[in-house]
Amino acid sequence: MPKKRLYRRESCEGCPFKKTCTKAQGDRKITVSLKYLRYKQQAREKLRSEESHALWVRQMVEPESVFGQIKNNRGFRRFLLGGCIK
Repeated sequence: MPKKRLYRRESCEGCPFKKTCTKAQGDRKITVSLKYLRYKQQAREKLRSEESHALWVRQMVEPESVFGQIKNNRGFRRFLLGGCIK
């Protein structure tokens, strides 16, 4: 069983989208890992499950409202998550 798929365009010559599609001098080539696609499908199935939906709803109600209240009560309009300001 192949581990990757290779998609190759026969000729990109004269294509109006070549500049936005690829920076390569020749034709466009795309390699897709089948293992990655399998993991992606498994993650999608987990996210669509009933259990995942219940966790998402619970998260929306429990902690998110607390952060909203803190921001409102303290007058914060923005939080910096990347570190301190210099």
